[in-house]
Amino acid sequence: MGSDHRRRRPAPADTEPSHRAHSPPCCASPEQQLAERFARGDIDEEDYRRRLDALHGSGPPTKH
Repeated sequence: MGSDHRRRRPAPADTEPSHRAHSPPCCASPEQQLAERFARGDIDEEDYRRRLDALHGSGPPTKH
């Protein structure tokens, strides 16, 4: 019996690093950035909604 000299190729590595799975801040809209912060738990729902309202111009009036 002859030996099999063929070598297995390693499975292709994931070429997309996990930190690139999300849109980079330079390309994501403000709403997307805010949603990502909420999804990560950086901000709570109340803060998310308040900031989203402010982005859409329906938030509380700003002090001048």
